[in-house]
Amino acid sequence: MFQTSDLYPELIGIKQHLDSIKEEALLVRNQMSAIEDQRVELDVWNVFSLLPEEEDKVIVSDETWKTNQKLAPISTKILSEIEGLKAYAFSCLAPGGHIRPHKHNNPYVTAILCIQDGGDSYIKVEGEKKKFKNGEFIIFDYTKEHEVYNNGSSDRIVLLILLDNRDV
Repeated sequence: MFQTSDLYPELIGIKQHLDSIKEEALLVRNQMSAIEDQRVELDVWNVFSLLPEEEDKVIVSDETWKTNQKLAPISTKILSEIEGLKAYAFSCLAPGGHIRPHKHNNPYVTAILCIQDGGDSYIKVEGEKKKFKNGEFIIFDYTKEHEVYNNGSSDRIVLLILLDNRDV
């Protein structure tokens, strides 16, 4: 169910900047916006959009994501230089948080770079479970049903990246 990073060599360069990306993610942690929909309980999942998906631009204004890019200039520079990325954002799931099962329609994969694993967090895609580990990518087809748990004692913080699915 999960894909290997061999299909996405452009992700290697992102990992080389993990310390800078982590520093920026932690700096903007308190400025992330709460996700308030059927996937989560209130106040457990927050996102800092640096480039929203086209359909999310109706809820994330141009002004917001352009301001966010200025607050995370290193991450933005690194990611904006990679051809073909559809969207990217920092994401934080609070301890005890659960993002309920859901899936998306666009033919993308989500590449998740774990910045802070929270102590005990994982994702399930179509029933297959994978633990988040600091500095590692988890890549999956986001049209498949997936859910996320943070059973740890601290925030799980990741960099979410959407790109075209090459495993079809």
